[in-house]
Amino acid sequence: ERLLRRRAPLSVLLLDLDYFKRINDGFGHAAGDRVLCRFVQIIEGEKRSRDFFGRLGGEEFLLILDGADEAEAGQIAERLRAAVSAEAIALAEGEAVALTVSIGMTQSRPGDQRTADVLVRADRALYRAKQMGRNCVCGESSQGGA
Repeated sequence: ERLLRRRAPLSVLLLDLDYFKRINDGFGHAAGDRVLCRFVQIIEGEKRSRDFFGRLGGEEFLLILDGADEAEAGQIAERLRAAVSAEAIALAEGEAVALTVSIGMTQSRPGDQRTADVLVRADRALYRAKQMGRNCVCGESSQGGA
């Protein structure tokens, strides 16, 4: 909310691990926890130092890109998506899992009063990314389109 009040460029990425339930069901929750930890390490290694990153719950994460306009946010989101999909994550001796992430992206708008205003748009964009086959970035631009 503090960032919204500043009225500076602000982009939000909502990240959701694709088919994460399959990892928990197939390899157990301990393996799922290792995958989540490795995912966080990948994102932490790729995000900018001034960005805010956290887990919303389950396999859904939020990245707030302070000062990033739509073009820069798109580049960052694609870099994150590629970094996640480029790595096979070791689970147990001789077992690894390929991981992908779907990302919904939006920007703050002058009329935004609450963080929920931005999160709703990011969630809609994430839903579209899932509908498009996952492992992609979908944006909801400041004009309301994709």
